[in-house]
Amino acid sequence: MYDHSKQIPSSTLATLQSVLGNDLRSPDDVSPNQVRHLQQLAIAYSLPVTTSITQLISLWNNGEANTTTVTVDTTEAEKRLNDALLEKMRDMQRGNLQGIEKAKAGMEGSLETLTMKGMNDVKKFKDLAKQSRPIVVKTDTSEVSFEGELVHETFPDVLACIGADVQVWLVGGAGSGKTTLGSQIAKALTLKFYTTSAVQQAFELQGYMDANGNYVETDFYRAFKHGGLFLFDEIDASNPNALTSFNQAIANEHCPFPCGMVTKHPDFRVIASANTVGHGRTQQYVGRNQLDGATLDRFTQITMKYDENIERSVANNDSWVDEVRAVRQAVDAKGKRYIISPRASIQGARMLANGINIEFVRQSRLFAGMPPADVKELRAEATKIMATK
Repeated sequence: MYDHSKQIPSSTLATLQSVLGNDLRSPDDVSPNQVRHLQQLAIAYSLPVTTSITQLISLWNNGEANTTTVTVDTTEAEKRLNDALLEKMRDMQRGNLQGIEKAKAGMEGSLETLTMKGMNDVKKFKDLAKQSRPIVVKTDTSEVSFEGELVHETFPDVLACIGADVQVWLVGGAGSGKTTLGSQIAKALTLKFYTTSAVQQAFELQGYMDANGNYVETDFYRAFKHGGLFLFDEIDASNPNALTSFNQAIANEHCPFPCGMVTKHPDFRVIASANTVGHGRTQQYVGRNQLDGATLDRFTQITMKYDENIERSVANNDSWVDEVRAVRQAVDAKGKRYIISPRASIQGARMLANGINIEFVRQSRLFAGMPPADVKELRAEATKIMATK
């Protein structure tokens, strides 16, 4: 057995040895009392108590929990990105100098306006460069490149948690990119990606036996049995009573399905995404349910804010994005309940690029369904916000 004396006090270690012994091999042979003591072992090593029993047995026997090591590496792309940034800044500088010469000659603009424009252009490009920096994810068994892809700023934190077999609760507003992030995490860890939206009945997760006695599988079953990343989208819109079997599955090594008892695959991982923290309806998300504490306690919560660098890059229309952000800030400043997500930027930019009148885009993407008084108030506030930038 591994020597744990450097990590665990002698009195606690003696208790663990008396209960766990020297011959723990399979989760099937572990008693409930031994499970509780293995969880004490996890705490002693600063691991989550939700760490799988298989990993904790390995930790007890060998001093190693066999979690996936994840490294996010950007060094190989540094020189190429810096060269591109330098060249872009030179182009901006050349264009700005030409504008300054014209201003001196009295032909157009002012020196102050042109100088500020040049500084803003450089800042925008630097922000975009940070977000589009190529990422390489290295694990014990693979290396995955995200070159050319935009990733949310929370990507490293979520990846580290899922790599350590820690369930993650992603909470963020509509359109913040939770589903996209989930698929990127699956790609990074070379896992199959499965997803299910809110459920009202347990069979939507567990599957069912049809009239011919055949088992109808679900994505949750496939991920649990064969391995993969399961994204439970909009979990906070689910019926809390339908989540009992889900709680059991993510907490234990086995779970009963209609086809029989199934053993959890070592590569089964879970992300739950939600618009709330699970405590019930809010002013903006009135269709959300309060979930049981037993469900919430199984997750590590990570907040996903709107990543404005990604929003700007995907929309590719700076003036429209600036207007959308100003309205978003106006909504917050005035305490309104409206949602102005990056979808307004992205879809609105597509509409504008297709020649649709900007006033129509504003009414359909920013102010749809709002009372005229609110539209007037938000327009006025947004105009003030844009004037200060």
